[in-house]
Amino acid sequence: MRTQVGSLDIWELENEYFLQSSVNQFAPLESGKYLIEELHEPQVERVSITNTGNDFLVAFEGLIIDGLQQARMVAVDQIIEPGEQVTLDVVCVEQGRWGDEFSGDIVPRAPISVLAALRGNNETSHPQSRVWTSVKAHQTRTQSLHTTSLPRMMESYRESRTWIPYREIENFSLYPKSNGIAVSVQGEPLIVEFFSSPELLRSQFRGIVESVLWDLEDFAISKTSNRNLIDFLDETSNLYDFQKSHIYTTQKDSVSFRSARFPHQRNPVHVLAINHSNPILVKGDI
Repeated sequence: MRTQVGSLDIWELENEYFLQSSVNQFAPLESGKYLIEELHEPQVERVSITNTGNDFLVAFEGLIIDGLQQARMVAVDQIIEPGEQVTLDVVCVEQGRWGDEFSGDIVPRAPISVLAALRGNNETSHPQSRVWTSVKAHQTRTQSLHTTSLPRMMESYRESRTWIPYREIENFSLYPKSNGIAVSVQGEPLIVEFFSSPELLRSQFRGIVESVLWDLEDFAISKTSNRNLIDFLDETSNLYDFQKSHIYTTQKDSVSFRSARFPHQRNPVHVLAINHSNPILVKGDI
């Protein structure tokens, strides 16, 4: 099913292979019970997280953790079992603050350009350096003159008039069986993403769309051909390999691919492929 939302082409997808048949029910971190803390000896690139509830929680790549000694972004999907405490790999998305610790909110998804910078497009520079450069570029989108915090920039953008044409996504109704989504911009596929259940997709849908809206500068409507999308789906679907590590990352040409599955299970909980050659990412290449 295809829907035009402003200048975005959105396809709802159903992939039975990626549906989770396990008894384990996964929920996004932000909807569960958890405790996030700095390590005993705080590190920029790691934080501690404890699942204090009864659900299997997923901290998705790109999720922003505000507060602590500085705002961070989850660097790679992490599945946390009930009662489990793990160390979460993160990157900093707030320059200039290290201290004045506080408990902040969870933001489901950073701008897609920040995720793309984190992964890189065959670049050899350090991921943290690429992320900082991308975050700095987003200061032009905020109404707050002095903030260096990505979550503060995003909050300001949501309150601006720029957001008004896309209010319709708040009432967007997904097809009940959809467990995947593809988004195209400026006539080219940008991302394809699958989840282990329709419920997980619904919980992340708004954050996914917002992450793309953040990087739009050209609001002209340009539809993507079905052939382009089918080719992109075929290319990304063939990249999944259940025999690889439970967190599997690979790159083919300009497409980065990452999947996360629960150990000892065949089907993934989450798959995200990014087309780094899409025009909205090429303009911000690092």
